[in-house]
Amino acid sequence: NIFVGVAGGVNIYFGEHDSYGKFGKRMAPALDIHVGKWFTPSIGARVGYSGLQAKGWTTAGTKYAKGADGSMFKEKFGVSYLHADAMWNFSNAVSGYKESRTWNFVPFVGVGWARSYGNDAHDNEIGFDAGLLNVVRLCSSLDLTLEARCLLVNQRFDGVARGSKAEGMTSVTMGLTFKINRRNFKRVQAPVDVTPYLNRIEALKDDN
Repeated sequence: NIFVGVAGGVNIYFGEHDSYGKFGKRMAPALDIHVGKWFTPSIGARVGYSGLQAKGWTTAGTKYAKGADGSMFKEKFGVSYLHADAMWNFSNAVSGYKESRTWNFVPFVGVGWARSYGNDAHDNEIGFDAGLLNVVRLCSSLDLTLEARCLLVNQRFDGVARGSKAEGMTSVTMGLTFKINRRNFKRVQAPVDVTPYLNRIEALKDDN
């Protein structure tokens, strides 16, 4: 029950002044790569890389801010988030394990190392994430994944050290997950000791 996956989508960063610009102008490319394992039908874990790029607006006017828009500057920087997630298959936990189920809902929480780069204010922070993974079964070895993730980091992550104590990034991705053999769970039947029953039968025979 080991799986590997890759997905692509969009990142939306929420910093001090990012809401100044139009929503569409804040969308940046996202990339997810991960490997994980299901320990039981409902409990699993994975490690992976998430990130790629973030866009927004800032008043800092640093070297990575290109082009002016009034008092605001457009910014673009790289994001790398290496993380470990604990996963809970809600569908299996509530409705029982079913290997052929078409759609599984999997909430998750995680922690990792987040890094911003490609500007004049590189930063490394502890990040926390939470989200929902939707798994659509295509065949026994391949799943389609739809994932929404929220990453929370220190407010200085984007190079602007003012405002609230924390800021974050929302990612929405779509991808494929390949499931390595073995791909299912089998209920183990405990051996039954029938000796007492055999002894009782023999005792009844003797009585007769």
